[in-house]
Amino acid sequence: MDSFLASSPWSGVAETFRRGATGNAYRPTREYSSLQIAVSPIDEDFLEPQVNAALAFLRTYDAEVRRLVTFPGVDAVEFRLGLFWLPDTAIYPISLTPSFLKAVGDVGASVDIYVYASDGESEV
Repeated sequence: MDSFLASSPWSGVAETFRRGATGNAYRPTREYSSLQIAVSPIDEDFLEPQVNAALAFLRTYDAEVRRLVTFPGVDAVEFRLGLFWLPDTAIYPISLTPSFLKAVGDVGASVDIYVYASDGESEV
């Protein structure tokens, strides 16, 4: 992680996590070292703006994402999308555009969709 970030435009922007460090209630001890870059506002409730932001990030940093995917010691590169499931919601359709899926696939990354339970009053 440090070796990659030393020559990356993401140095100083990426949030880093160290293996063995104390995390939070959901992940008390980190099993892997990792880095995270927020490419969409954390309070975004809808999928489409998150996908658009991730696609813009991919288009801007295509070469850097490809470098990360092939960097020695990197096991996975993920684009994480988050949604809040409200109690009165019967169904939440999730549709990802072909251009987004192609861009993610072309660099060798994956897409993870996290659906968080919500009471409709307090979100992240």
